[in-house]
Amino acid sequence: MQAGDYTETHRGDTETEIEGTKRLRDLVLRAVDVLESGLDSENERIRQSSAVQILKIYVGKASTMPQGWTDPEYTEQDWARVAEMSQLMGKL
Repeated sequence: MQAGDYTETHRGDTETEIEGTKRLRDLVLRAVDVLESGLDSENERIRQSSAVQILKIYVGKASTMPQGWTDPEYTEQDWARVAEMSQLMGKL
């Protein structure tokens, strides 16, 4: 292996990762479009399924975001809200 080989190999990995990230972002955007169109479907099951998937994503993201509360009372209220939403989602 020559001195430049290592750099070229890792540069290729980075470019591949960037390309993969771009492709994944495009697929996510398409998936969101499909879910959005499902909300407007005449079929109630499709509308409900789309809504549930969107809410699952939102609740999952919300539960991993920093809350920032310093008052224990607010923190407990927030935890209770997240737990309640998770239970509701589990019942659907």
